[in-house]
Amino acid sequence: MILQVLHCPNCQGTNVIRHGTTRQGKQRYRCQETLCKGGTFQNRRFLFKCARWSYKHEHTKTWAKKIASFDGYVFVTPEYNHGISGALKNAIDYLYREWNNKAAGFVSYGSANGVRAVEHLRLVMAELMVATVRAQVGLSLFHDFEHFSTFKPGARRESELQTVLDQVVAWSEALKSVRGRQ
Repeated sequence: MILQVLHCPNCQGTNVIRHGTTRQGKQRYRCQETLCKGGTFQNRRFLFKCARWSYKHEHTKTWAKKIASFDGYVFVTPEYNHGISGALKNAIDYLYREWNNKAAGFVSYGSANGVRAVEHLRLVMAELMVATVRAQVGLSLFHDFEHFSTFKPGARRESELQTVLDQVVAWSEALKSVRGRQ
């Protein structure tokens, strides 16, 4: 991994980060300056386009607006092959800044209560600067679903979910001041 501070001729800032591998042609450049209007420049044979935080497709703009409108999230996810579903990962990866400095909680389900999916999701959320709460609800396919398909949670699940919600609300409120400085 290479991290190198460069100069962006477009915004006159020095907030450009080079990241990537040491393999030729695999480096990426990204301007961290939020006032940058976009543009491209050449540096050591690698083309760079300033991050503009603008989206081309209408569905992405709608998704970004919806995610940005929330202070916190509760993800409900199955566990697939020790991780989250491809559809969830794809939906998360379409955005970045809209997720920043918010809180998230988790409800998961699977043969092992979906705990490995939550472990995976916590790593993804950390990269997006989302604070994850400690409490989580892990639903068992064997005990919380009748015939592995009809949702019939145990009595204790309601209090577990309330704990997750209380923590997400508390952390979301605490992070408001951080979001206000963006």
